[in-house]
Amino acid sequence: MKHDSRRQEGETGRQTIFTRLRGNAGLIVAVLAIALLTIFLRAVNLRAAYDIFLDEITYLFLAESVAENLGVRLHGETFYLHPPLFFYLEGAFVRLFSPAGEIVDRVYAVRALNVALAVDSGAVVFLLGRAAAGPLAGLLAALIYALDPLSIRLGSRNMLEVAAIFWVLVGLLVIMPLPGRDRPERTALW
Repeated sequence: MKHDSRRQEGETGRQTIFTRLRGNAGLIVAVLAIALLTIFLRAVNLRAAYDIFLDEITYLFLAESVAENLGVRLHGETFYLHPPLFFYLEGAFVRLFSPAGEIVDRVYAVRALNVALAVDSGAVVFLLGRAAAGPLAGLLAALIYALDPLSIRLGSRNMLEVAAIFWVLVGLLVIMPLPGRDRPERTALW
C-alpha cells in the first residue's frame, strides 16, 4: 500500500513538472532563442578574426602549462600578473579537448571556451533580471547582454574578462534573493 502511494506521489510530481513546463513554454522558447543568438553572435567567424590579441597567445601558453603540469608558468617562470582560476579552467579545456596545430589554430580552438562562458553568463543575467523584476525583465537583460558589442568582442576572444564577468554574475546570483526563496536575515557587521 505504501508503495502505491509513493508511486502516485511520484506521478503527481512529474505531472506538475510537465504542467509547469507547458505553462512556461513561451518563456523557455524565448530563453533558448536568446541563448542561440548569444552563441551565434560570438561564434560566427570565430576562426576568421582579422587579428589575434597578444594576450590570447599568452593565455594559451599559460593554459597549456596548466594542462601539462598544473603550474601557471610562462617561459619557465611562475606567472603572477593575473589570478590563476581562468588559466586552470582553460587548462582543463586544453587537457580535455587537446587542440592541435599551429599557435593560431590553438588560439581559435580555445576561444570556444569563452563562447560557452558567455552563454552561461547570459543565462545568469536572465536569472538576475527575473529575480529583480520578473521574467520579462530577465529576457530583456539577457537580450541586451547578447547584443552588447563589447561583450560580443570579448566573448569571441581568448580573454579572461569573460570568465571574470561570469563569476561576478554568479556571485550576485548567490547573494540575491530569488523568487520562492526567503530573504536571508541580515547580520550586524560589528
